Amino acid sequence: MRCRISLFVNAILLSLSTVCLCDDKQDILTLIEKARSISDIRATDCGPFRLEANFTLYEGNERRTGTYKEYKGSAKQHRSETASGDFIHIEVTDRGRRWRFDTFEPQPPGTLNPESKLSLNVLSPQFWIGGKISNRAMNGEVFRCVIKEYSSLAGKSALCFDHVFGELVAEIQPMGLHSHLSDRQCIYDTYKPMGNKSFPTRISCTADGKPALEINVTRLEELKEAGELFSPPLGATETSYCGGTLTAPKALQAADPHMPKAVTPKFPVILRVKVGINGKPQDVTVIQTVDKDFDKEAIKAVNQWRFKPAECDGTPTETEIKAEISFRVY
Repeated sequence: MRCRISLFVNAILLSLSTVCLCDDKQDILTLIEKARSISDIRATDCGPFRLEANFTLYEGNERRTGTYKEYKGSAKQHRSETASGDFIHIEVTDRGRRWRFDTFEPQPPGTLNPESKLSLNVLSPQFWIGGKISNRAMNGEVFRCVIKEYSSLAGKSALCFDHVFGELVAEIQPMGLHSHLSDRQCIYDTYKPMGNKSFPTRISCTADGKPALEINVTRLEELKEAGELFSPPLGATETSYCGGTLTAPKALQAADPHMPKAVTPKFPVILRVKVGINGKPQDVTVIQTVDKDFDKEAIKAVNQWRFKPAECDGTPTETEIKAEISFRVY
């Protein structure tokens, strides 16, 4: 298990405008793919596991706690559970079938963020293409950062990786407030071995310098007995699922959402989107809300997206995805 000092992020942000950066698409892809391969405990080359975590969401002066649990059995068995207050979300897949259960929708703001962070969704190379790379030294350690600038007014995003091991260390995203431009930061820390992988067991996120999300993995181990874990939950709805080799849909056009307000939300709007075999979105549903204005603009943007449809064993198929819509002031 390795721990790091996480105070380096502010220094990286302060120095981004003065660093000579190198543009290297292949290096960016290599950095991100290496970090994903190191930590992707859901990959086929990693065996069954049990992951349990506690999380705290901060909303102004209030905070909300919850739990996230995830189980992987065989390559075709998976279960995830998020619970906070009276809200429960469960998804189960087992040998070509998938079920979903929610106590209610849309889900409370930020509730799906722990799942998104623990899934390491930020390690999506498409978003970072066109960025630049810089080495940064802080507290006696060297970090390799991918930095992407939107405009002089919109700030910069960054992903930083351990220079020696290649693990993801930090994610930084700009956020606009009424009076100034700030940022959202997430530190990925305390990596623990899981099979042939290495996974972060502590994730700490801030927004405008204030706590936004804390995730602590309390259990990460081999799953030895599944019991009824992969049985459909009582009251669950069965959804479409490919029992063979699924190739995920690929976005060909992805319109940016319109900003309804000059403020960046702390959490994204998350939508459930059914992508048809014609590549068009269908049945777009809000599953994590910000407010009605941001939700409306997120739906409007996604309805304009176009995809290369998913394929199941090489045949175009209808599939369901989650789309995270982040809003930024440009």
